[in-house]
Amino acid sequence: MILGNGINPSIQVGEEYTINVDTHEAGQGAVTCRIRSTLGNDLDLDIVDNEDGTFNLFYTPHNPGNYVIKLKFGGQDIPGGDFVVTVCLKIENQNLLFFFLFTNKYFSSIN
Repeated sequence: MILGNGINPSIQVGEEYTINVDTHEAGQGAVTCRIRSTLGNDLDLDIVDNEDGTFNLFYTPHNPGNYVIKLKFGGQDIPGGDFVVTVCLKIENQNLLFFFLFTNKYFSSIN
């Protein structure tokens, strides 16, 4: 079973995300993971073996864009273990977001 906020389809730059993998029914082995941007850059991640058949993966995206997550167990692809996440810029101020969207729409309409 694969859970966690790190496999949500839309996440934000600068936030730490977690993926939890339960391998109880798979037997002995280790979880590996690659998180790669569409530009070919890999994200750093930490994998913690909880020594109880579960693994926790932690990563923090620093750039917006689309990333492909590929999970493996014992060197083999995990069924349902491929995900695509879109990393978006973090908007701290909703008023700033409204202003940006409004002015962008206004200037687009006059060009």
